[in-house]
Amino acid sequence: MRSDLISVWLMAVVLSALVLVCIHALQRAYAAAREPIIRLVDTKASPKLTLEGKQKWHLFLSHIWGTGQDQCATIKRQLLAYMPGLAVFLDVDDLHDIGELEAYVEQTAVMLVFVSKGYFKSKNCLREIRHTIAMRKPLVLVHDPVRGGATLEFIRKEECPLELHDATFLRPGSGEERDVITWHRIKVPACPWPHPRQPAPRKELCLCLRVPQEYQIVSIRLLAEQMLLGCPAYASYASLPLYIPGEVSRQKLTFTSPVVVFTSENNPGALATAQMLQESYPELQLTSVPPAAVRAALGLSSSISSAEQLDATVMLLYLNDQTYLGDAGERLGTELLAVQKTGCSILMMHENDPCKGGCEFGVYFDGRTPTELLQGGIYDTLAISLFPGAYQPVSIALAIRVLQACEQGGIWARIVRKVRMRRSQNADRAGTGRPRRNAPHVMATRQVGGVDPSVASNPRRVLSKSELPHSSV
Repeated sequence: MRSDLISVWLMAVVLSALVLVCIHALQRAYAAAREPIIRLVDTKASPKLTLEGKQKWHLFLSHIWGTGQDQCATIKRQLLAYMPGLAVFLDVDDLHDIGELEAYVEQTAVMLVFVSKGYFKSKNCLREIRHTIAMRKPLVLVHDPVRGGATLEFIRKEECPLELHDATFLRPGSGEERDVITWHRIKVPACPWPHPRQPAPRKELCLCLRVPQEYQIVSIRLLAEQMLLGCPAYASYASLPLYIPGEVSRQKLTFTSPVVVFTSENNPGALATAQMLQESYPELQLTSVPPAAVRAALGLSSSISSAEQLDATVMLLYLNDQTYLGDAGERLGTELLAVQKTGCSILMMHENDPCKGGCEFGVYFDGRTPTELLQGGIYDTLAISLFPGAYQPVSIALAIRVLQACEQGGIWARIVRKVRMRRSQNADRAGTGRPRRNAPHVMATRQVGGVDPSVASNPRRVLSKSELPHSSV
């Protein structure tokens, strides 16, 4: 009997140890899967970093110091963090003899050209790009539209030598335009926006510009893909989809309760933007009818059709070069004043695509925004930068998160959320629901920087060019 008890005890100890080992292994595997390093979409594995012959570096960062040094230092730092084992050539770290520039290029698999003002005027930069073209090495182009010193078009037309233009900006063989990766900088708010009626001294004024790290992660991911396509292991691939665990655009977000977005017909582009959000998140509901409190403040009829009974929880304000202009702009200003007075939340999205009327945020301080809105703190609301192309999913995800969407949990969590949402919808239809608690709370931050306090007290004063803030980087 005693021996049987000992055997059972030993088996329990062994089984417990095995369970603990399995749990530890699962925890390590889960942590490894979520480690923020670049991975292949197909296999979820890290990409192979290969070189051939006498090559020493996977990537050469060719830039001019005046308008590209800081950005390239950041690019190298980020790439090394997201791609362990990568070898990147940067002059301040690896250049030992300026006379051996061509040799350094030959020992590199892929050339990155940071296209900025003065690059094609630099003797050494021209040596690097000319030897790259002569060696027919893969080329990656990156441009910073904010701190690059000039627009991409100006650099191409005014600075790039004619004999280098096609080889630099066109794909060899096809003649198609090369993709130019936009470099997004990160700036984090350091202090709150002073209230317009309580202007702070200029030295204490810190209106901050914030572009979340998610946009820069996209730039790094696009850069890594082009670099890998130029390395031996993936040279035959047409594309190489990558991802970084934790990217906001890959998170599965959902709403815990119904969210209804109001778009004004006086705000050109707002409905199309809201529909873009709805395409990605179908549970988002749209309406063209202002919330009941706003209708009352505007003196509108309180009776609406059964098809328009959705009571909006947030208003979408879409900002581009047409916002606030003409008679529609005046009506939009009136609606926004009513929204401010009733305390309804506002989701602001600032267009950055020139094809859709993208503009600098500073234009809204040249007398365009109604004085009452400025004094009421209209720009105290978080403005989401709306970028085109590969950056658009990030803009959408950030906007949805502002609307208090959260990541999907397990099966039980999803069931609970659906039950709560169904109850809330039924209560709204019956007219017995309590005042909404799910209206998104839009956090305060800044989308502009470096504005003189006098602008707040006198918003009709036109800013000088040096005072104009940047909306996004």
